[in-house]
Amino acid sequence: MSALVPIDTLGQEIKARIEAGDKAMGKAEDHYLAAGLQLAEARRRVADDGGSFRAFLDNHGIGRSRAYDILAVTDGRKTFDGIRAKAAERAAKHAATNREARLSVSNGHAQEPLPRAALTDDRATKEIESLKKKLAKAEAALEDERGKARFAQAEANMAIEREKKAASKLMFLVSDKDTASKEIEALKKEHERTKKALADAKGRLSVVEGHAESVKRQRDELDTKYRFASADKDRLELQLEELQDEIERLKDSDTYQILRDTYYGAAKIWAGALGEMQAYQKDAVATFLSENIDNDDLLKMIEHAAYSRISDYYSWEAGRRSWDIKAPAWLLETQEFHDLAREKALAANRAA
Repeated sequence: MSALVPIDTLGQEIKARIEAGDKAMGKAEDHYLAAGLQLAEARRRVADDGGSFRAFLDNHGIGRSRAYDILAVTDGRKTFDGIRAKAAERAAKHAATNREARLSVSNGHAQEPLPRAALTDDRATKEIESLKKKLAKAEAALEDERGKARFAQAEANMAIEREKKAASKLMFLVSDKDTASKEIEALKKEHERTKKALADAKGRLSVVEGHAESVKRQRDELDTKYRFASADKDRLELQLEELQDEIERLKDSDTYQILRDTYYGAAKIWAGALGEMQAYQKDAVATFLSENIDNDDLLKMIEHAAYSRISDYYSWEAGRRSWDIKAPAWLLETQEFHDLAREKALAANRAA
């Protein structure tokens, strides 16, 4: 690529392109266009390096006027017609100057012999001047036609180059269209995947929200129970104090004796429920009666029964009261043994 060519080499290539364009007929415009592109690159690179473009042209023997004309055509600011007219004018002047030099006197003699007719020096001089002018005009016209032909060919080549560039651009546009179509398809697929992921996320969010709502309800229920329990705290403390007062009162009365008699009286009901007892059963009753139960033991038995009853209520509440609360265990079991003992006694009376 030309961007990698050293700046001095680039200048030499530009000069060679311009000279080739001056000498060529059919491909002059190609050379000028190539030189214009290289001149534009050189101007940019020299400016980037902080140098002078005019100094660059002078250092490489490139005419400033010619260089700027070629740049103007390359940039589209001028046309080949205008450059051609300017070049024809320069060519005419150059041809006239050369012709005058060839017709000038050399070594004291005229280059072309004068006719031997009886002409005066003035007439001969006028004839020579007239011929000089006609010859200069003819050469200028010829050079002009040649210039027109060169520029016409250059314009044709430029048109061909533009056509090539347009075809190349069209090819890139078609390629870009195919690429864009593929990208659009890829984006559609990505959009579908995103929609599915969003739907899945919404589903998971719905589940999480449902669970959160359930947890919130449980929290509200627990909070309600806590508030009720807090509200009952004072009442329960008051009841506890009353129970303690009742316990102290019972200690000072015959109630404990009644409780002990009831406790040990259970052995009699037990024996009645069993009927005729075997030896180990009698031993069990005797061992039970030998226990030394004091008042504190009796109170702990009552407390144990209370714990059992609290457990019944706890299960009932945890089950959201979905069943009927059962009767206390001490009531059921006591009633069971009393009924069994009564049946045994009735049976014995009937047998007697």
